[in-house]
Amino acid sequence: MLNFVSEPAMDGYDYIIIGSGSAGSTLAGRLAEKTSLRILLIEAGGSDINLGIIMPGAMGLPLLSNRTNWKLFSDDQPEGIYEPRGRALGGSSSVNGMNWMRGNAQDYDHWSELGVSGWRYQDVLPFFRKAESFEDGASFWRGGTGPISVERSPCENTLFESFLAAGQQAGYAFNPDQNGEKQEGMHRIQRNIGKGRRMNASYAYLRQKSMKNLDIMLHTRVTRLVFSGKTCVAVEATRRGNQYRVPVGREVILSAGALMSPQLLMLSGVGDADELRKQGIKSVVHLPEVGRGLSDHTALVVDWDVINERNSMARELALHRRPMIGAKWLLSRRGLGSSNLFEAGAMLSTDGSGRPDIQLECVAFRPYFGHDAIRVSPGYHCSLSLQRPTSTGRVWLRSADPMASPAFQFNYLTTEYDQKLAVTAIKTVREVMGQSAMASRLRGEAGDIASARSDAEILAWAKATAESNYHPSCTLRMGKVTDSEGRVMGIERVRVVDASIFPAIPSANLNAPVIMLAEKIASDMLQKVG
Repeated sequence: MLNFVSEPAMDGYDYIIIGSGSAGSTLAGRLAEKTSLRILLIEAGGSDINLGIIMPGAMGLPLLSNRTNWKLFSDDQPEGIYEPRGRALGGSSSVNGMNWMRGNAQDYDHWSELGVSGWRYQDVLPFFRKAESFEDGASFWRGGTGPISVERSPCENTLFESFLAAGQQAGYAFNPDQNGEKQEGMHRIQRNIGKGRRMNASYAYLRQKSMKNLDIMLHTRVTRLVFSGKTCVAVEATRRGNQYRVPVGREVILSAGALMSPQLLMLSGVGDADELRKQGIKSVVHLPEVGRGLSDHTALVVDWDVINERNSMARELALHRRPMIGAKWLLSRRGLGSSNLFEAGAMLSTDGSGRPDIQLECVAFRPYFGHDAIRVSPGYHCSLSLQRPTSTGRVWLRSADPMASPAFQFNYLTTEYDQKLAVTAIKTVREVMGQSAMASRLRGEAGDIASARSDAEILAWAKATAESNYHPSCTLRMGKVTDSEGRVMGIERVRVVDASIFPAIPSANLNAPVIMLAEKIASDMLQKVG
């Protein structure tokens, strides 16, 4: 039973956690295991008891609603890039695609090369294992008793089977566990779904146990951190027209994500002093790297028309069939309602190093998941993303109004490395799809990509169509803004725990790495509390 409160305890809390996403829910659940601590978890959105959140196959529904999705847009030209962010208990773990990927061991070893201690793969593996209950059970690589159930997708659709076979024909081995000893190869996507329901962080870490020392405030927006000198002493928040100033005893922990955590720091006077002055904000500490280094997995979306449209899942997902899908899920937690739909994928190394630099995530239809509509058409679809892009952007203040959206820009495909990798990625996926196992089922590529043949044409198409893979990170990097435990440099009692503190983006969807991050930092914090 969760302890939802409409007002905070005015004598304050030991820890105030801002944001209830993958990091915030994990932190709150773990810290609350120390019953002597008083904790407040603040979430701007509402409840996660929502059919579109709980039912995996309905994942497009919460993305359509302003109540569960911030629906942010970047300042990249000409129209901005759509960036959905979760606005509910569980944050983006309540609206994401549920692809459970840890990243490559070399990703975390690289963090130590950047000067961040304690984050080598051997250091983080125990916390990946601690978080999960994998369907094969516990092993050296995998966890078997953690709060998050992880299962493999069935990949029973003919197009999925053909795709996995085509990848092997192209020379990419099938990998039975991409979160195990090695990452490279064709695979059945692993997903954080258990007994037919989404395993969002709030369900896994908060709803499965009783924590009387944890208060949760929904529909509450933190507007500023309050400092006495360089020590944070309280947070200011607003809820349904009421203003609150909540004292903090030990720490305020920002877990609002790579776009909103830096925004809140800047609103509170932590950032580039010259830029803050332009907004009329008094500087508490000059940290010019706040908001810099924004990284994301640049996504290139490729669709194919299929020869036999009955092979596509679009027929099963037709509008008139959706009530039956929902009814079957409600009765048995089975069928398409229990699937995240992205079932087949691959992690491929285009340079032969064995460390994948592109990811494929595929559905057996042609989807449109926009901020305004959901559409399903016959075909086959791959979201192809660059795993370690070198193009970076930034986050800044649009205004000093705490209710305004953060301004941000990705700057996709602005480096030579990224441009070459984008072209190579398209050629690689064409090689896979051109193998007999898949080519026999396809009519050809759909859309403008079909006419792009030369490297210059492919790059021009990529620049015009590049999308976000919804993995913003690295805006408050460890070693630049925060230390190796997430504490903000130059001030006291403020810590950040979310994807913003990654020193470099991992080769993975970010839900699992962020939960690992929160598990590890929570463990370190509890050891010091005693």
